[in-house]
Amino acid sequence: MKPKPVLINFHLPQCCWDELQRISDINDFGQLLRISLKNGPFFTMFGSGSIDLAFTILTTDWDELNTAIDAVSPLIRERIRTNANKHSLEHFFSGEHQLHAFWQAMADSF
Repeated sequence: MKPKPVLINFHLPQCCWDELQRISDINDFGQLLRISLKNGPFFTMFGSGSIDLAFTILTTDWDELNTAIDAVSPLIRERIRTNANKHSLEHFFSGEHQLHAFWQAMADSF
């Protein structure tokens, strides 16, 4: 197990704050996607006539829908891990080893 990097009396530069915001946005949009997938068929049923309602219920592949919903979280984690790895490399190549270690730990946590 790798030792956890420690940042003492250290301030993150603006590029790191921007990356943290992007990661937060990815997580938020991913959660919104999960909610949309989960509730989408029910929204189409709201206000529908009985024939449309029956058609939606019968033609929706509920197993496929559940598989799609379950796939969102791993996709979110992979996207966040990729972004953290890329940002880690930026700091590695610029010689900022403490920030590189921080972002590697971020990537490893996902």
